[in-house]
Amino acid sequence: MAALIDVLAIETLAIFIQDNTRKRTVPEFFDTINPIVLTAMNTSNDTESSQTVTATFGADNFEFHRITFTDKVILNAMVNGAMDTSFDIPLLTLSTINRSLDQEDSLGPEPVVLMGDPNNLKLQVIASQIGKVAAQLKEPKNVILSIASRWFGKPDETNDGDFEKLVFVLQHIKSLLA
Repeated sequence: MAALIDVLAIETLAIFIQDNTRKRTVPEFFDTINPIVLTAMNTSNDTESSQTVTATFGADNFEFHRITFTDKVILNAMVNGAMDTSFDIPLLTLSTINRSLDQEDSLGPEPVVLMGDPNNLKLQVIASQIGKVAAQLKEPKNVILSIASRWFGKPDETNDGDFEKLVFVLQHIKSLLA
């Protein structure tokens, strides 16, 4: 239940950021968000709408979690119980997605940093690759991704294991979305 509350907090933050242009007060905003939160809590016990996968990579423990809504998917990749960066990965129209997927050098959907370092290119590439995986689903949906940035090291350095870490994360995200 604690993980669900964390996910709902991130979802609420994302919706608040998107809604910020309306200049509503916080109580007015939460009055409109409560039905969404209640709906999410009611559907969270459904195995079709929520799934968790645990794994290890070296000495690090991972928990990958997915919550599916009608219009979006929330993905969490916790490393040793921590997440510190969140992205909104908007998937555009199907024709736009197909064009970008057909281009081999395309990075895929462009992630929007909701929380964390917007200059961390490593995480933006990872989020974009996760967006490509989500775009290949039968019914693609926008993705809210939360991930632990520290596990990937400093954003301005490349390390020998970076590619292996990317593949590890993508494999588990793909298994969640399948």
